[in-house]
This record gives sequence, C-alpha cells and structure tokens, in this order.
Amino acid sequence: MATYESRRYNTPVPDASKIADGSVNNTEFQHLDGVTSDIQSQFTGKLPLAGGTMTGDLNLGDNVDINVGTGADLKILHDGSNSTIKNDTGALIVNADTLQLKNNANDETLATFANGGAANLRFNNSTKLETTNTGVSVTGELGATGNITASANVNGNGQNLTNLNASSVASGTLPMARLSGTLPALNGSALTNLNGSNISSGTLPMDRLSGTLPALNGSALTNLNGSNISSGTVADARISTLTSSKLTGALPALNGSALTSLNASNLSSGTVPVARLPAAAIGGGKVLQVVSTNSTTQFTSNASSYTDIPGMSVSITPSATNSKVLVMTDFTADTENNNTNYGFQLKRGSTSIGNGSSGNLVAHMNANEFDTMAITFLDSPSTTSATTYKLQFRSFNGGYLSFNRNQSTLVYSLASNITVIEIEA
Repeated sequence: MATYESRRYNTPVPDASKIADGSVNNTEFQHLDGVTSDIQSQFTGKLPLAGGTMTGDLNLGDNVDINVGTGADLKILHDGSNSTIKNDTGALIVNADTLQLKNNANDETLATFANGGAANLRFNNSTKLETTNTGVSVTGELGATGNITASANVNGNGQNLTNLNASSVASGTLPMARLSGTLPALNGSALTNLNGSNISSGTLPMDRLSGTLPALNGSALTNLNGSNISSGTVADARISTLTSSKLTGALPALNGSALTSLNASNLSSGTVPVARLPAAAIGGGKVLQVVSTNSTTQFTSNASSYTDIPGMSVSITPSATNSKVLVMTDFTADTENNNTNYGFQLKRGSTSIGNGSSGNLVAHMNANEFDTMAITFLDSPSTTSATTYKLQFRSFNGGYLSFNRNQSTLVYSLASNITVIEIEA
C-alpha cells in the first residue's frame, strides 16, 4: 500500500524487502515516478524567468520577432532578405563614446561618431565629410542643384562658379587678368600700398617725392646739375668726359694713374721723380741711390757648403724695373791652415749672381796670412720690390776661415763692407 509521503512527493515505492533489510538506495528516495535523472540538475540547466547568463547561441528563424517593451515597442527581426530594427515609441538611443558603422567584412569604416570630437562620413573608406569645432570640412567637390547660402566666408576653388555679381564683391582685389580693355577714369585717392614698379608711363610730380630716395639706376638721366652732388665720389670714367667748363675750383686729391695724354706744360708746381724722366732727358747712367752695410762681426767656420757670412747683407728697393744695381763687397779673412782653398759668392735673395760653377771668387790661402778680397758685379734685378744682396763662403779642404780677425789670437779686429748702387738705365 502506498504511504501518504509516497503519494505526496510521487516517489517510487520501494519493495517491502528493501525496507525490511534497510537497502533502499538514494535514487529511490530522490527520483519521481518516470524520471530517470536528478530533477534538480534539470531545473538548474534552464534559464530562469528572473534572468541569467546564456552560454550558447539563441537561434531564431526567419520572421520571428524579438519584442521588447510593453506592447512590443521595439522589434528586431529578419524576414529572410533584410534585417530590421523597428522602434515605435520614443527615440532609438545608442550610447557609445565612439560609434562606428562598418561593412560586413569589418575591414572598412562607413561612418564614425566620436564623443566630443568629429563625426565623419566616408566613401570607400576615405573621409569625405567631417564635422570640426568651427563647422564642416568637405574633401573633394561639393555639388549642389540649388542655391548655397552662407552667413560667413566660403573658402575654396571657385573656378566653376557662374553668374557672379561684381556688385557683391565686398573685399579683396581682382587680378589684372580678370580686367580686360581700358579701365574708365577712376578716383585713386583712397588707394594704398601702390607699387611704383607698376608705373609704366607718365611722370611723378616733385611734391609726391619726399625724404631720401633709395638707390636708383640713373643711367638714362640727362641734364644733371653737378652743383646738386652733395656727397659721394664721381668715378674716374665719368671725369674723363667732363669739359673744363664744368669743373671749377681746386680738385681734391685724385688717383690719376689712368690719365693719358697729359701735357707737361700744364705742370705749374711740384717735382717729377727721376724714374718718370726718360734717359735721354737726364743723360742715363745716373746714380739713383746708394745703400751700404759696414760689418765688424767676427765669424769663424769651416762649412763645406755655401753659408751666409753674418753682417754681410744689404737691402735695396729699385725705383724702376730697368735699373741696374752695382754690387761691391770688400772683406778681410785669415786661416790657420796651409794650402787651403775657400770659395765666395754673391746672392740676390736665393739666386746666385755673376758666378761660375765654384762661385764668384776662389782664394788659396796659407796659415796666419791676412787676405783682403773684393767682388764687384753689375746686376739687373728687373723689379721695384725690396731686394736683398749678401755674401756667402765655403771651405773646399775643411780648413777654418776667420772673418774680421786673425786666426790664432785675437790681435786684429777688422771691418768688411757690402754696398749696392742703383744706376739709371
């Protein structure tokens, strides 16, 4: 017989033998009639009416609505061809900081709306219209079949605009290419920032010129008045074309190096340097200048190559390139060796002058014999620059030679001279 509890919970009735021996199992106590698994597990696996989380897909067939709101105010459905979101009450609000509409492949953006930023519309993933903090920016052409009315400036390329009304031009300037023919007489009293380089004809009255003029090219100016030159200098090339009637008073110091055809009869003062006088006028061969050095410097050496003798040099600056320079030197030397040979030569700068392969002079000397020697040479330096002449010596046998003194003991102190004389050609 079924008990009250078994009827109340519809649990299976165990066999009496199981009750007697205590072998009733949990399944027999926990399962309802006809149920083969745990009823609690079956309830837990269902979505509660109060809501919950789904872990699988929700698949609806075509023409099956998802209705939201009392009275199905919002519907979402697919009719087999198109998908529809329909809102019947109030506004359809989409909340997002950045909202993007993209293509089905999710690799191109159709439109973007940013919170506090730009909203843009794209063509083939390229922005064509975009809002900015000052208005709207359009990339490409903006086509219109009607009037475009603007309360502010419209910027851009207006080359395709037609039927423009010149009376509506309120500012800016028209380029010359837009103006054709001859302009009528206009009042330019209010014109500013005029460019003088655009004046191609006519003359400016003097009262229109004030202050200091900038640097101008006066090559075409005529009838200039020299009394109006208050500063600067006149180039030599401009002086050569002036007539004496245009020059008055005393001229300032000028460089007359380029003047030609000068008339000596017009020299009323001063002197002409000798270099400017021809040889025929002064007889030629005149002494123009003499420079001499007297040396008491004592010097001993057995140098095997030509060496400068201290104190035996002199410098002269010829007054003309065709002048001659007569070089004269006399000197006294002594040696402590018998049968020794010494060479002497003159040099102009680094050039040996008037000598043979061994020098200007070769002396054969014996010990403790004072020898006084002299060399004279007429040179043609062909320069007007400062030129140095000097005397050098060398020892051919390794013997020592002393200048301006005797060799063994300092008993005699002597002097030597080198003199140069410029001779007029």
